[in-house]
Amino acid sequence: MSEFGAPCTMDDECVAILGEGGVCLTDILELYDLPCGYCSKLCELPPNTAYVPDDAICGQGVTCIGADMYFEGCVVECTDNADCPREGYECRIMPTIGQPNDPKFCLMKDEFMR
Repeated sequence: MSEFGAPCTMDDECVAILGEGGVCLTDILELYDLPCGYCSKLCELPPNTAYVPDDAICGQGVTCIGADMYFEGCVVECTDNADCPREGYECRIMPTIGQPNDPKFCLMKDEFMR
């Protein structure tokens, strides 16, 4: 979470970390707050697809996740909570739309759902 998922308050901070297209996300669809911001890039998923590993916009080793036409952002996969050292985040499948065999990502904890 030192690049994708880095804390932020403004897009410029994320551009400095991730390059062109970097954005500072503070919430997802006004449903989940992202504590202390979350550096990412916005990406585009194919219809009926929840994630695309090594997405062209996100880059090698980075996954585009979300729901087509609602929210789509770049995140890095994780295997356990040690991969997500920031306060308020954990290694988990996507809330609401994630399926049991989906990969896990460093995402906000349920307590940050509005």
